[in-house]
Amino acid sequence: AVLALRGTLVGHRFMSSAMFSDRCSMACTAVTSGVALRAHEAILPGIADDHVRKKAEVKEEDTQNIFGWLSQGTKSFDPRPAAPPQLTDVGVSFQGVAPVWRPDDVFPQHRVFEVQATPLAAFSAFRRCFEEQRPAEILTMDESMFCFTALTFEDFVALHIEVRAFAHGVGAVVVLADLGRTDTVLYHRMLDGLSKVVEPIGMCDSKLPSLSLDFDDDNFGSDEDSTQVQVGVMSWHDVLAPLFSDAIKVSPKRAREHAWQMIARLSKSEPDCHVAMAKLAVTKCCDIIAAALRPCKSALTMPLAEIYPMAAALRFASRTPEAAEKIVSMDIFSQRLCLSHSLPRCLLELVAEIVSQREIEQV
Repeated sequence: AVLALRGTLVGHRFMSSAMFSDRCSMACTAVTSGVALRAHEAILPGIADDHVRKKAEVKEEDTQNIFGWLSQGTKSFDPRPAAPPQLTDVGVSFQGVAPVWRPDDVFPQHRVFEVQATPLAAFSAFRRCFEEQRPAEILTMDESMFCFTALTFEDFVALHIEVRAFAHGVGAVVVLADLGRTDTVLYHRMLDGLSKVVEPIGMCDSKLPSLSLDFDDDNFGSDEDSTQVQVGVMSWHDVLAPLFSDAIKVSPKRAREHAWQMIARLSKSEPDCHVAMAKLAVTKCCDIIAAALRPCKSALTMPLAEIYPMAAALRFASRTPEAAEKIVSMDIFSQRLCLSHSLPRCLLELVAEIVSQREIEQV
């Protein structure tokens, strides 16, 4: 009984509170029964000699000492579970173990990659890619499940991406999903670009079962063809004015996104439109641009899917000196109000270049 009680106290750190209570009750019952039996033997007629009496007193004293030890151990018992160890790799801390890859969980919007690295290293590499290299903003992060979602841009179109890392043999499997399904062609183009960015970790297209479809851009034409505008007798102001009108409409949301995307593509591919674009931006969208690039309480006042192509269009237009003079005259740029750390990184890079154009003009 004493050994059972001692073992219970030694191992209490590895037991739940309920199990610890049950073990202590059993051990105490055994000790109490043993003391009662010894005391009964000590008072039986004919055998109540001094030796038996002393033996019973020793047993009782031992029992009291054990009960005192038990009370001290109970006070120091902490039923709360110990915190799990943290694994650290490439500067990122995680809790938990990567889930095991199951090929049956592949869906049509998934793209599967085999990675010659640990799940932690693969997850960290993709995370750095979306945080530091691609025009993107991390939306949700679940480090314990090696998963995050992000809003990234391809040809000024917002793509809602989910990235998950799984353990697979001695390496890992990274699965990317197109949650928004906005543009399948641009989604696969973005994935092809990722293979070059994270090439150091040994990423390659997986031969595991995947239902993803590969598209050939040659069958759809190039973006340059889609952004070519036959101006003819029309001026750039006449071409851009309807787009700016759609961009500042209250609804629908998708029409505003498409308008800003088209303006950004024209600004990138047609330098001749920069002056007309700058004039329309100042006259029609000055307040909207100021509200979009100056967050209120660390929250964007417009969807990032609209703000990013807007800022990109202004960035390209600011590379023309005459257009840059008009753009940087807006208070949001002249007073450097847009350089806020609460802006997403992809926006800060764009507005920083616009502000730098203002400093060049001053020089």
